[in-house]
Order: sequence, then structure tokens, then C-alpha cells
Amino acid sequence: MDRFFRAILIVLFITIPEAGAEPLRGILLQPLEREGKIVKQAGEVVLFSPEGDSTALFGWAQTERGKIPLSAYGVIPLDQSFTASRAYLWMTANPVERRRDNADEHLHRYHLCLALARHYPNHPLTEELRALACTFYREYERGRTVGKTDWSETLKVYRNFLVDYPKGLNFDRIHYEAFELENSVYEYEGSVRLILDHVARYQRYLVNHPNSKVLDQVKTDLARLYRMAFECFPEESKPERAWVRSKAVKLNRELLSSENLELRESARVNLYNLEKGRRCYRDPTDW
Repeated sequence: MDRFFRAILIVLFITIPEAGAEPLRGILLQPLEREGKIVKQAGEVVLFSPEGDSTALFGWAQTERGKIPLSAYGVIPLDQSFTASRAYLWMTANPVERRRDNADEHLHRYHLCLALARHYPNHPLTEELRALACTFYREYERGRTVGKTDWSETLKVYRNFLVDYPKGLNFDRIHYEAFELENSVYEYEGSVRLILDHVARYQRYLVNHPNSKVLDQVKTDLARLYRMAFECFPEESKPERAWVRSKAVKLNRELLSSENLELRESARVNLYNLEKGRRCYRDPTDW
């Protein structure tokens, strides 16, 4: 009898941990695929088992179509404090290259950012995730259309952000990027008229947003437009060429006091190239 009870106890000790191991709830960092088709989008919540085996090294996700093997960093557990932070760090540590064949990867990241913001609306990173979503969708549309677009879909994403975060830390940057998209040109084709039209638009933006956090970026972009105009004016248009060149020089000199290291040193390089007669647009020869 004692041997019988001992056998029962041994069986119980062996089976109880396995029976009590319940799957975790997690959020997909990457799409879940089966036979080359997406079963679950990035950002969707799934039940998963992190313990893997020889056929699924990183564990399993449980879906309506059965168990599907997970990829490395395919899913992370749901937690009010941990999840958004870990996902954000994973995305910044694994940036997506800007290539046409990576367009879908940008879309997956967009879905992930929106899902995280939706699940954790009060997390300290929520606004940052929404701003990242803007960037990912812009790069998705850029890759899908090779830049030949009116950016209408991306602008919807940007405007939603601006409505939701009118006093956000990223508001000025997103507002200016939306302005750039609204005024984007696929190719100026050397048209002085078109370049000067954009000079006027950027100049108005500069005047209308004197306290923007991205003011130096606006000045940098405007200075480049002035340089482009200088290169496109015919040689006989000396007064016009001198005027636009002086504007480019003035803006770049102002940028020498910028707190943004990259913009400040770019301005220093631009001034050198202007002085040496190098070109940034037509048959570029900038050093």
C-alpha cells in the first residue's frame, strides 16, 4: 500500500507543474506567419508559451489556426510598465533601413506603435510611440510609391497626432514634417520659379512659427532652397543670383550658433562649399 501511495505522489509531483503552466498573454512585435501568410499582425495580443523545443526554439503562439512557432523577439508579455518600454527599446535598437523592399516592415512597426499606444494610453512613452507611428507610416508610403505620392494617407496619420497632442513634446517636429509633406515636390527639374515658390512658403513658415523647437531645421532647409535657386539662375541673372546666395550665407551663419550639433556643423560645411563655389543640387560637387 505504501508503495502504491508513493507512486501516486511521484506522479502528482511530475504532472502538477506541467498542468498548472498556463500560457502568457503577450503582444506581437512582429507579424505571426504560417506558410508565408500573415496570421496575426504586429501589435495583436496572443496567448503564448515561451518554452520552446527543437521545432520552436523561441516558443509557441496559440491561435485559431493552432500553435505557431515564434521568432526571436516575436512576442513580449503584457505589463503596464514593461511592455511599451521594451518594445520601444527593441525598435530603436533595430531600425528599419529605408529601402523599397522594407516598406512592409515599416507598416508592421506602425501597427505595433498604435497598438501599444492603445493598450497603454497613460504610459510615459505613449506620445513618443504615436510620433514614431507617423515616421513609420511615412516611410511605408515612401517605399510603396517611391516618393511619387501626395502623402494623403500619411498626412492623415500626422494630423491625428497633432489633434491628440496639441501641447506634446513632439508637436513642433510633427507639425513641420506635415508642412514638408504638404509642400513636397518629387523633382524641381531645375525650375527657378518652382524653387522660389517654395522659398516663399518656407519663409512664411519661419515667420509664422518663431518659437518652434525645430526652427533651426527650418532654417537649414530654407538655406538649401536658396542655394538651389542660386545654382539654377542663369549666369546673366547676376543680381538675382547674388541675392539668393546672400540669403543662403546669412541663414548658415545664423546656424553656427545652433545647439543642434549636426545642423551647426552642416552649416559650417555649407559655408565652406559656398565660398569655394561648390554645388549642392545641379551636378553636386559639395565637399
